[in-house]
Amino acid sequence: MKRSRAMVLVAVLAGSLFLAGPLWSATAPLWTTPFNFQAQGSKYNTINVYAVAASTNSLIVCGTAFDLFAWDSGQLGFIKAFDLATGQLKWEDTLTAGASQNNFSSLSIAGNTVLVDGYSCSYTYNPSTGLDTYTLNKSFLRAYNADAYHLLWEVAQDAATLNSGPNNIITANNKVFVVRNEKGFYDSSGSTGNCIVQAYQMGTVNVPVITLLLD
Repeated sequence: MKRSRAMVLVAVLAGSLFLAGPLWSATAPLWTTPFNFQAQGSKYNTINVYAVAASTNSLIVCGTAFDLFAWDSGQLGFIKAFDLATGQLKWEDTLTAGASQNNFSSLSIAGNTVLVDGYSCSYTYNPSTGLDTYTLNKSFLRAYNADAYHLLWEVAQDAATLNSGPNNIITANNKVFVVRNEKGFYDSSGSTGNCIVQAYQMGTVNVPVITLLLD
């Protein structure tokens, strides 16, 4: 009798594993959402995604688009929010104004607020020195609503470019922490060798939006 019950239990467990197997080994995506920047011009033929994060309802992706064979022809920084359940594009923003090189390269999410860090610069190369001369060189920190396009605030700084690592921004204790190199890597003004750590309040930052960086 005990042996019969044991055999029944084994059969039930085996059946459960058989039924659950397809769920464990499913390979088909729940949704697929392609995107490109062909509408902005043929020179944006390559996309580098630098950071991905998720809020309760949205998947946030940021990076840069550029011409693979003419990198100096210009970069377009982008941030996009997709619906977690359906993959539908909720909102997007691009950074192109006032500079030739634009980039969103790191982000963090706290509640329903997306913090994204990046830079915008324009420069000319001096072959005699092997250095770049910047006419514009700004780093910036932006806060967006995760579920609907709304720029909450922006902080921009001169001559403080993004750190070389992608994980240079985090949120904790209702604050935003950012780590940056103080100067450009090949700036003609010379690198200071300094790395700076900055903290901002998550709520309202009392710094006006820099309209130069807004599209």
